[in-house]
Amino acid sequence: MPLTSVSADPETIAARAAALSAQIDALTAEKKALLEQLLILHDMGHAASRMELPDGWTLQWSAGRQTYNYPSDVIELEASLQSAKEAAVATKRATPKPPNPFWTVRKPSARKGG
Repeated sequence: MPLTSVSADPETIAARAAALSAQIDALTAEKKALLEQLLILHDMGHAASRMELPDGWTLQWSAGRQTYNYPSDVIELEASLQSAKEAAVATKRATPKPPNPFWTVRKPSARKGG
């Protein structure tokens, strides 16, 4: 509920405060639940890294990455930005960042000659 104007009516102020308090409580509970899920996923990743899979299968973890859909004016700027990035890498003004780890399940490769 946006606060576009503040009413001097104490009941209205109290109702808005109660609504905001309820929203804060709900968001706090959701944050707690998400953090618990994150810890579980983190633990699962560590457990999976120790897991043995049959017949040569392998397990690799991937956290994935956030992606976005951009408006056309931003997309048009992308080509110019890409050129600037390539120039920065070529002139060593850009510095590499460490890679982000991830898991992938891979089917065993076929053995040649056997």
